[in-house]
Amino acid sequence: VEGNGWDIWGTYDGFHYMYLETSGDLTFTCLVEEFSGGDSWSKGGIMVRDSLRQDSSNYSLLKTLMYGLINQRRSCSGCTTEAVQGWNLDYSSVWFRVVKVGNAFTAFYKPGYMNKSDPWTQFGYQISMPGISSNGYYIGIAVSAYSLSKMASLQVSNIQLKRTCSSETITQLQCDQASNCESGIVSGKCYLKGEVPSWEVFEPVRSIFDVGSTVTSLGCSNTSWGNHATDGSTYKFQCERTSLEEPTSLVIKPSHYRLSTAEGLRVYAGNNCPGCDPVSYIFEGRTDSNSDWVEISQGDLDWKSNEFVRRNSILGLDLSSSYISGDERLSFTEVSFYNHDYEECGSASLQKDYRGTIASTASGISCQPWQSQSPHTHVMILARYPDAGLGEHNYCRNPTNEPGGAWCFTTDASVRWEYCDVPDCEDDPATLDEYLHYKITFTATRSSTKTKLMLGEVEVPGLLNEEPAMAALSYEGDYVASVVEGSTAITLVAGTSYGAKSDQKAFDGSTNKFMMEKQNTNSDGAKPGIIVAPSHGRLSVVTGIRIYASNNNPGADPVKYRIQGRGISGANIKTNHLADNQCMYLNEYYNIYFEACGSVTTLNQMFYMNELGEIRSKNSNGYCLDGRYQSKATFIECISDVHGADHHEVKYQSFALEGIPGSEQIMNPVFDLCLDYEFNLGYLWFESCHGRANQQFYFTGGYLFESSNDESSWTVISEGDLSWISNFDRNPRGVTILSTYETGDQGHYFMQAKFFDNVSPFYEYQLHFLETRLIDSLMVQFGELELPGMLLSEHQLRTDLKGPYCPDGLAVSLAECEAAARGVSTHLNLKPTFYVDDWDYTPCGCFLFDDGVNPLYVKYDDGSTCLPNNDQVHGLVCRNEAYGDYTMMDQFGELELAGSLITEYQLRTDLKGPHCPDGLELQQSECEAAARGVGAHLNLDDNFWVYDSAYTPCGCFLYDGDPMYVDYDNGSTCTSSDVVHGLVCRNEAYFVEIPLLVKDGGFEGSSLNSLALGSGEEWAAYGEGYTVDQTFYRSGDQSIKVYNGGAKQVVTLHAEAGSQITIKGYSK
Repeated sequence: VEGNGWDIWGTYDGFHYMYLETSGDLTFTCLVEEFSGGDSWSKGGIMVRDSLRQDSSNYSLLKTLMYGLINQRRSCSGCTTEAVQGWNLDYSSVWFRVVKVGNAFTAFYKPGYMNKSDPWTQFGYQISMPGISSNGYYIGIAVSAYSLSKMASLQVSNIQLKRTCSSETITQLQCDQASNCESGIVSGKCYLKGEVPSWEVFEPVRSIFDVGSTVTSLGCSNTSWGNHATDGSTYKFQCERTSLEEPTSLVIKPSHYRLSTAEGLRVYAGNNCPGCDPVSYIFEGRTDSNSDWVEISQGDLDWKSNEFVRRNSILGLDLSSSYISGDERLSFTEVSFYNHDYEECGSASLQKDYRGTIASTASGISCQPWQSQSPHTHVMILARYPDAGLGEHNYCRNPTNEPGGAWCFTTDASVRWEYCDVPDCEDDPATLDEYLHYKITFTATRSSTKTKLMLGEVEVPGLLNEEPAMAALSYEGDYVASVVEGSTAITLVAGTSYGAKSDQKAFDGSTNKFMMEKQNTNSDGAKPGIIVAPSHGRLSVVTGIRIYASNNNPGADPVKYRIQGRGISGANIKTNHLADNQCMYLNEYYNIYFEACGSVTTLNQMFYMNELGEIRSKNSNGYCLDGRYQSKATFIECISDVHGADHHEVKYQSFALEGIPGSEQIMNPVFDLCLDYEFNLGYLWFESCHGRANQQFYFTGGYLFESSNDESSWTVISEGDLSWISNFDRNPRGVTILSTYETGDQGHYFMQAKFFDNVSPFYEYQLHFLETRLIDSLMVQFGELELPGMLLSEHQLRTDLKGPYCPDGLAVSLAECEAAARGVSTHLNLKPTFYVDDWDYTPCGCFLFDDGVNPLYVKYDDGSTCLPNNDQVHGLVCRNEAYGDYTMMDQFGELELAGSLITEYQLRTDLKGPHCPDGLELQQSECEAAARGVGAHLNLDDNFWVYDSAYTPCGCFLYDGDPMYVDYDNGSTCTSSDVVHGLVCRNEAYFVEIPLLVKDGGFEGSSLNSLALGSGEEWAAYGEGYTVDQTFYRSGDQSIKVYNGGAKQVVTLHAEAGSQITIKGYSK
């Protein structure tokens, strides 16, 4: 604080003052760190003044530049200043403290090198200062240079003001200025710090029902009017009552997801029909959708006896109300949920409910009776204000909603009216409970014969608790406005495209609207929706849903939803004619070839078959394999998407799987042709079904190929209501949406819900629109759909690992190292042109190095880093564990499979004919592959072939020629023959009992509802006439196929942890 001024002395002062206005008792402390400039009699320190006049009474504790400390006072305005104590204490820095109790002042000091907690020394003596009013005075830091031409500078710190927090005279500003006090947000009262009631930190609102609340009306034949009850306007709610004997209820779910305290109920009148006004109520709350309703309040509304309630004639007028008061421009009735004795007090502010017997004004003038017109004439009569508590008395009331509270006309002819001194009722929200949802039941209307109930608006003033925290995510990734933005791989569910496919702009980042026709409009049918495979191919965690309104047709707005997630659907298709690392893929011309298999996110290598038998690609949405393109297998637009599932051409795109798992044929029943791999040409075509290796396909990748849209593959994330918006809140088409993870685009209208508990990552999502605003709407449409959430990084920087390896399955290869390091290092100081060193040592991993001088750089495979705790290693780059052996069922136990791989076929040299043992016979289509399988150690010509002499079927034989050759079905071999080397049979080990141990790995309760095999494991049981009564689930929550007499069975295993389970039958 800098200042000049002639002095602080005599009968008036000249100085610079930094102050605040306060009242009551206090303790003021500061540390004077340095004082410089001005004159030897320059002064600086703490001053208390009664006013800002130059001659005001004051009390001060000051440091002088050359003459030590001084305590001085001016006892009255215009009196001469005198010294209380002076002492030549020369401290370069010094602590000052002034204490005021009543009108008594005491000064204290201690050297600046001491701590706050060290003892104080009193300076001078306690002195009375009646000239400083306790009801309001000034305190602060004063500086005088003792010169008008020079400047003095005082450096102070650790300023602290402590006072009595509960003083009735304290203002909220004074409370906030005191370091030991804290004001309540709700009441504005001042409390000692740490003693503020929990409800005081809540948010006071005009209504705990926000405009986005979802309102369900009960007892009404018209169900679409509910949200007009809480839309913040006089656009009226109207209920066509289903019965005069049944009450009308509103179930209200606020969209803010916050627990709240309801303190009262306001009901605004409609524009007509006074007899339709509700006049009695029951108000209930519950903490969640599964809890019972708890009664909060019940009774009559104040306007029950008034047949002349003023109407709110203007529909759609926005309300202007507050936590304290309703909209006084409009007609409404209000009740409080506090149990006050209104004969003793009135509700804060207006005191409209005061019904006591105070009959004089605040100045002491007696009140004029309300029925009297002398000495003052007026119109405040009972008939005009029937709910205001008027009558044949002269008690204070407030029929006109005067802001100062209760009042009356006076008996003094010269004073028309005055306010009364009526105490406010003390509302204590701690006496009320918090709830999440509410139900208002209107038990009667003013007229018992009215078939309608109407009101303009419902408000419930109260307190909002904090919004619940989102679940903490343990993954590394980026929070984004929508994890599906830009995705075009959309599949319609229970609906058909409306217009061109390009109109399906569900995720294009703009208000270009999405439209679909519902396939089922009845309540029992499948619900319309969409399946989306995000184009980025990454795992994501969804934390909410936002749906932006379209430009028109509000009846088609979705208002209820269900969202589900799953892993990558579909599977890689491989053929027995090629190595296991070759996968079918769809090229840019929509033809299918084979190439080296990529990762699980290589979508053009992922295919699935749906319930129509269509084979679709995950990479090209809306395209299906078509059996009419026989010379080169081709995908074209799916007929069912364009014309519906019942169209006569859908059969050309419907396929069936024939044969046993592991070597199935893909057949089109219309043409009786099978998909065939033409080895010489490299592509696939359709050929007559023969069942050889180039028509044998199998499906891998750990995910289901058939019935990809089966509900069993989905996990429910959330289901509920969307926050409601008005019919009139429409968005123009084609406007870019600017949103963030935290909030939607505030320049557009949208509905939203949040998923506070979801932590599960998924690849794909299915959204069902369970209900539209107009239940009978044939359409679903919206401007844009966003799923805010986290996109999981494919890699993560493991600073907890310095070496030598990433956890199993999470290692990064040398080829991935640089890209992976860049992916995790966006927040790190990496050179833009950094490169990966490979020192050609024993492979260890991909490391970020920090030498403390240069930017971080990357090394791979440096043997020295295989030692743990290397100081230079900043962290190990690994694959994100969420992308590891991904399984939808990781919340259940583990299945432990141990053993050795056994060949599927065996050469039975002990059998020369005529047949293999029962159950181990081969089909002719299997003979060649089986012979090659067992003949690797035999002298078989690579070009050998299978004879078929068309005799009685016997089996698959190896003949001992030069070289050996294969014959199937030769009747002569049905008897012993010297030239028969042996009979090829199925390995009898494949008819086995396999014990499987269920390990306790985090079961819910004591039972295991489904059991996950490892990713990539494929199990099937089959056998003629064989019955299976338990089957297992593998990753993706997809069941194993079980064949019983040719029919597939799907059942669920229930097992206790630690129990032994057995699979019996032929299995692979």
